[in-house]
Amino acid sequence: SKDTKERILKKIPVKNIAAQYHPESVKKISFVPPKSDSEGVLRIGFIGAIGAHKGINKIKSLVNYIEEHSLSIEVVILGYTSDNSFFEGFDFVTITGKYQSSELDNLLLDSPIDLIFLTSIWPETYGYTFSEIMQKGLPIVSLDIGAVPERSRNYKNTLIIDPSLSIEETLAKIKLFISQMKTLNYSYIFGNSYTSISSDYYKFNKV
Repeated sequence: SKDTKERILKKIPVKNIAAQYHPESVKKISFVPPKSDSEGVLRIGFIGAIGAHKGINKIKSLVNYIEEHSLSIEVVILGYTSDNSFFEGFDFVTITGKYQSSELDNLLLDSPIDLIFLTSIWPETYGYTFSEIMQKGLPIVSLDIGAVPERSRNYKNTLIIDPSLSIEETLAKIKLFISQMKTLNYSYIFGNSYTSISSDYYKFNKV
């Protein structure tokens, strides 16, 4: 990503560095709007193996806030965390456990969510999880750190959050975003193609 390139250049003043997004199949994706909930429950999903660098403390703070304010919000962790025991005392939190990539489609179908929140507090260099969710056509919220915000800015189904915002401010932005997503009729092209991996992606000189 360009963000990765800029971070490297701050430490190593080289001139022969280029930013190239990873090759991915190019597809036309139909956006999947959040399902209406007559009870007004907001369901926020998190995905992957979530430890400190992936923002588990952000999620813990969010869960505590939901509990303290008795909010109509459910948290679904598609995967697991480095501290699953913390979440066991909250009846509005679901943790699916480890899964294989081939199982993700079924997990998303079985776990109704309104959006996926990517909470990494370190700068992702590309963001494969972002790619997985974009290929499913779901709404995505991301902290404004690393490559994911850079990659998401041209899409209507993404929201970038300043990590310094309070939980109250973050939830207010998410709720407004979700209300807009429910009426969004949208499709988009996603992926990166290269005619030649050696010359177009790796930039090897032709002999």
